[in-house]
Amino acid sequence: PKPGELPYGSRNAPDESTVKTESRGREFVETRTFANHPTLAKVEKIMDGTNTKYKVFLKNGKVLDGPADKLENMTAMSPQGILDTVGLTIKGPADGDNTPVEKRPQ
Repeated sequence: PKPGELPYGSRNAPDESTVKTESRGREFVETRTFANHPTLAKVEKIMDGTNTKYKVFLKNGKVLDGPADKLENMTAMSPQGILDTVGLTIKGPADGDNTPVEKRPQ
C-alpha cells in the first residue's frame, strides 16, 4: 500500500484502531490494532472452524487470554472495555501513570 493507505483486508475501527483479517494455515485471524493507546497493543480473534480464542496483547509485552463470551464484539468495544474484560484497570491520568493493574476481587 501507499503511505497513508490501509493494507488490503484492513478497515478502520473506533478509538484510532484498525482491523485486519488474514488466514494462518488452518486458522482465520481477525486482529484489531490500537495505534495510540498507551497500554493496549492489539486483540486477536483466532478461529479454527471449531473453536474461537481471543488474545489481548499489551504494549509491555504481556499476552492475556480473553473470555470468548465477552469479547465477541471486540471490533466495536472500547479499549477500557477490553481491558476490563481481561481483569485490568489503568491508573488514571491524574497521577500521570498509565500502568495496568490487575483488579482484585472485593
